[in-house]
Amino acid sequence: EGPVRISTGPECEKVGRVTEVRVNDQSIFDTATAYPDFYFQFGSRVFYVDLTGDRRKDILILSYPGANGLGAEIEMADLLLAQPDGTYHHESFVAYAASPRDFIDVNGDGRYEMLWVNFYFEGSHSYWVYRVVEIGDSGLQLNDELLPNFLKIIWFTEKPNDQPTQRLSS
Repeated sequence: EGPVRISTGPECEKVGRVTEVRVNDQSIFDTATAYPDFYFQFGSRVFYVDLTGDRRKDILILSYPGANGLGAEIEMADLLLAQPDGTYHHESFVAYAASPRDFIDVNGDGRYEMLWVNFYFEGSHSYWVYRVVEIGDSGLQLNDELLPNFLKIIWFTEKPNDQPTQRLSS
């Protein structure tokens, strides 16, 4: 693997917004291409780690766009998964309050899984949704069976609530 260079645009140096990731002087990710209609107002966090257990370093970028209310915790997450031929497979998703602690090896196989949190709006109710996602060289796959009691859905209320919802129909 060659050197990894993370670039920030001049308009965002104070907040550390990632604008481009280069490996071996080749651009493998840039926000203008990935998000042409979306401007990241705040910073990005970049992690260089082997997520798939193949001894190749993958790149995780968590970018905070900034918003109000519940939107304040939305993050754009980009995974650049290193491939055997030296290229990177790009996966992106939206998560709430994404953090490196959301990436854990659930079953001890040397590959990280992700605990994914999302928010679901349905009619007059809203729900927090918790899922388990496997990370492989070719992308992401939902696999809630890896942890007991997943898929987990919690009704969002004004009162404290940590109990699974009984309000959904099948």
